[in-house]
Amino acid sequence: MESGIDTGGPKREFLELLMQHFKNRTLFEGRENEKYLTCDNAGKTSFAKPSLEDILVFSTGVSSIPPIGFHPKPTINFLHNESPYPIAQTCTNSLSIPIHKTYDKFKYHMNFGILNSTGFGQH
Repeated sequence: MESGIDTGGPKREFLELLMQHFKNRTLFEGRENEKYLTCDNAGKTSFAKPSLEDILVFSTGVSSIPPIGFHPKPTINFLHNESPYPIAQTCTNSLSIPIHKTYDKFKYHMNFGILNSTGFGQH
């Protein structure tokens, strides 16, 4: 049976490091020691940016360019009101990107869509 005494340990140390990391992010608002999670776009996008590899995996399913190149060649299409998020068709190496009224909305939806897609079980 587990006691109610906090003896520290790896889980506690990890959580303390995590809270230190997020302490000054725009993801949280409020006074010192009373911060709460906010849902503003600036906070959501300030910490998550996909790498070129993330975009490649999302759109083609592979993490590097094959030595013989891609077949078929990658294409980019534009989504006109079909989806706020990017859509990939990895069999045809096609990336469809949404059109938004502001760059901030475009960036948020692109980052969120790419980083929250596991892509064939890859993390």
